[in-house]
Amino acid sequence: MGYRDDFYIKKNIIGYTGTILSGSLPSIYFYDPMQYAFGCITQCYYMQENIGREPVLIDKDYLIFNLKGGGHIQQSALNLRTTPRVVSDLLSEKIRRFKAEFGNTNLDSMVECYCSDIRNVSRHRFRTLGIGRIDDDVRENLSEAIKNNKYLKPKYRDIEDIERDYTNKVTMPAYKPKIRHIHKF
Repeated sequence: MGYRDDFYIKKNIIGYTGTILSGSLPSIYFYDPMQYAFGCITQCYYMQENIGREPVLIDKDYLIFNLKGGGHIQQSALNLRTTPRVVSDLLSEKIRRFKAEFGNTNLDSMVECYCSDIRNVSRHRFRTLGIGRIDDDVRENLSEAIKNNKYLKPKYRDIEDIERDYTNKVTMPAYKPKIRHIHKF
């Protein structure tokens, strides 16, 4: 049995970063709208302790979106409980803070916001999966990561005991990305 097998299931896959070409190992993002729960499976990363399942967190204002050129929203932000207009209003302060920290970079990457802050800046764009035959086929292929990555990321070993009672909200420390960690591929 893996970490949070009740959450890390095919129907909760909302998208991915990276490529889905044969032999590639994209990061897969999950969301459960009934619980406002979200998480990610990272399959390939230069730091071994960052490979595996993220702790499942709960935040009604979870946002995931792409930014380009230091703050321009490249595609609609994904927040499964609000309209795009509301999401845009929620992002304005976060984008202002992002620009203040990074300036007008050539960033073309996914950004995650939760617990009222920017928490993750990816090296790749976020690819949203919708409803339809093609996206269902992609979702099926991505679901292999669920079987291949059953455990919590090693960097979160201390959280596993807390997460056993997943009705408690786990608040992660603020993520302060450094520009040297952002790569454009």
